[in-house]
This record gives sequence, structure tokens and C-alpha cells, in this order.
Amino acid sequence: NKAIELKPDLPDSYIQLARVLEAENKSADAKKLMDKAVSILSSNADILFEDGRISYNLKQMDAAEKLFNTVIAINPNYANAYYSLGLIYQGRGDTAKALAAFQKARDIAGPNADLDKLIESLKGAPAPKK
Repeated sequence: NKAIELKPDLPDSYIQLARVLEAENKSADAKKLMDKAVSILSSNADILFEDGRISYNLKQMDAAEKLFNTVIAINPNYANAYYSLGLIYQGRGDTAKALAAFQKARDIAGPNADLDKLIESLKGAPAPKK
């Protein structure tokens, strides 16, 4: 809190405090903090990603999706944003979008055994029913 008070434009202070709040089971407070941080640091990909991650954990999928897409618009090589979008799309049953997002994350981040398994499992998944 003191770091934020002294230097409100320092992204890491918000991110670390939000993680502490989450660890204390105060996710709603962490979300409020990150929303404040976004209002101050609206073009910082790490702040936006963290706000999206907390939104995702709070099951606010539309808000999380919007934040992750904003992160990608700012930094097209932000692998964790693609991975997180993949999780959202997978949860919605949109296998094609999930697969594309996970593949993009792998292209950026490089080989990852768990991600490769996930991609392979999606490739064999049946198409969603219409």
C-alpha cells in the first residue's frame, strides 16, 4: 500500500498487492485494486493481464476475455494472454478458437509438454453441436 501511495504509476506494486489479497481470500478486493490500476495504467499489458486473470478466477469470463484481447492488442507476443483466452474458449466449448489460441501461445512461448498435450487433445475433440 505504501509503495502505491508513494509511486502510483508503478505496476508491480498493484500486481503484488492483488496477489496478496487473493491469497487472503479477498479476490473481490484484488479485483477492485486492479480495476483502479487499469484506470491509472491503461496501456500496461501486465496490469491488464493481471486484471483479466483475476476476472477469470472470479468467473467473469466476458470481462476477462476483453482484457486478454486488449493485452494482445498492446503486446501481440503475450503468450499467457493467448493461453488464457484458450481456457475461456475451451470452457465455452469453442474448440476451434481454443485450439487457435493455444497454438499461438505455443508458437510464442516455445515447446511445452502440457500445452502440447492440450493441443493434441483438442485436435481430437468432436466438433461442437449446433
